[in-house]
Amino acid sequence: MKPSVETIKTVSGSVRLATQYFANSVLGLVFFIFLARLVTKAELGVYAALMLSYGFFQTIGMLGLNVAAAHFVPKLLAEGKQEGASSAARTIILIGISSSIVISLAYFLLAPFLSLALTRAYTYMDLFRATSIAVLSVTFSVVIDGLMQGVREFSQLALIRLVGQVLRIAVSLALLLLGYGLIAVVVGWAVFGVTISLLPFPFLLRNISLRGHLYPFRPIWRYSSPILGSSLLNFFSGQIDIFILMLLALPVAVGGYNVALTASSLLLTLVLTSVHSTLLPTMSGAYGRGGIRAVEDVLKKASKYVALAYFPICIGLASLSEPAVWLMAGKVYHESIAPLAVLASSSLTYGMGMLIIIAMSSTGMTRRVLEIYVTSNLGGALSCALLIPILGIEGAAIGRGLLFAFMLGYGFYTAKKIMKVHFDSEAVWKSLLSSVLMGLLLVAFQTFHASTFMLPVYLLAGASTYALFLKVLNAINSYDLMILKEILPRKLATLVRLADKIYT
Repeated sequence: MKPSVETIKTVSGSVRLATQYFANSVLGLVFFIFLARLVTKAELGVYAALMLSYGFFQTIGMLGLNVAAAHFVPKLLAEGKQEGASSAARTIILIGISSSIVISLAYFLLAPFLSLALTRAYTYMDLFRATSIAVLSVTFSVVIDGLMQGVREFSQLALIRLVGQVLRIAVSLALLLLGYGLIAVVVGWAVFGVTISLLPFPFLLRNISLRGHLYPFRPIWRYSSPILGSSLLNFFSGQIDIFILMLLALPVAVGGYNVALTASSLLLTLVLTSVHSTLLPTMSGAYGRGGIRAVEDVLKKASKYVALAYFPICIGLASLSEPAVWLMAGKVYHESIAPLAVLASSSLTYGMGMLIIIAMSSTGMTRRVLEIYVTSNLGGALSCALLIPILGIEGAAIGRGLLFAFMLGYGFYTAKKIMKVHFDSEAVWKSLLSSVLMGLLLVAFQTFHASTFMLPVYLLAGASTYALFLKVLNAINSYDLMILKEILPRKLATLVRLADKIYT
């Protein structure tokens, strides 16, 4: 069966965004490598505190509008309501501007409290105040990002994000090398936000008009308010471990854990964010055309490609945690190795749980999504609070892993009440088995010689081994190869022919 245009567009958009996320992640990795070597462990802990507070206020300021934009616009367009999609976009933009200003001012006023609560000193109060500017620009930029997803300008969105990341890192690195310390990070965030707030508008205007009447506020708020709650809980699910660590430990310990957390977060950035960016509008459009059965079909197809792409990254990073930490921050951060291995391997359940969250969001069941986040976060917070005093940063990593497991388990239980949740079980177990065998091989290689300089060799060996096991297990079929052929540029035709020879 030939893949549909909708399938090609969705997978192609995911690949383009994943490519951009990969480039951004590499740039972010380079920046973190410099940062970890130019500041102390305590300052790296302060950096984590800045990121925590900045991310929290940004999440509140978004009001769930980014998800609402990615839902309402494609749904209205799929229903043939071009004017309605345009008016919804205009309303979302106006609310986003107002909210960004208010939340930025609140952050500025609370800066002394944030400095004391998260770093145990007023020393960094001015640094927190400066961060309010970054909160203003980045909060609004994420709302615009959601609109770009809604009109499905994935290629342009990927390029804009990459340009913003390049500018952010260039500015931050220049200021770091000039001796400006952590203020360099804050200035870079602000530059990033301004860039990706302004550049998307020409692409938005070729799909929708931002003139005319406003869309009613109530249906947007009714949809986005549970998303706001879910986003806050999702934020806490990503930060609850380090937040409790900040309350129970000194910035030095937080700095060590931040290395492992930053490395593991590359998994989410590289694959799952691109999947979310393309699947939510795709599933929303499918729901507008074919109802909940169409969403179930997209969910099953998506589970296969998430498993094939995401599982080997999780297991691969877990098995390479030692050289990965050495590369990220140096051998002085040896305490970060075990937490990274735990975080990377436990991210497997997060990937599959996120697919359920996206499917439920696309059907408008945002209150049930909120329920999933509440339950999983309570379980994760309790786990962290119990384990951190006993195991330290290893306990924080285990607590986060349990949170991911709660999200998948309770998410599956909740979703089953409203839809048939079918993952592609064959693809899941084949990918998982191939990934585990690949990971064992990588661990065996390192028993002979573990080195940062050997990372390219490890990655090549891991990818080759994974591809071989997929071949042995017949995990790739002709349908998958047709999708690969459609989404890859002609310059990579040789790669397509090679894959065709291997898997057929």
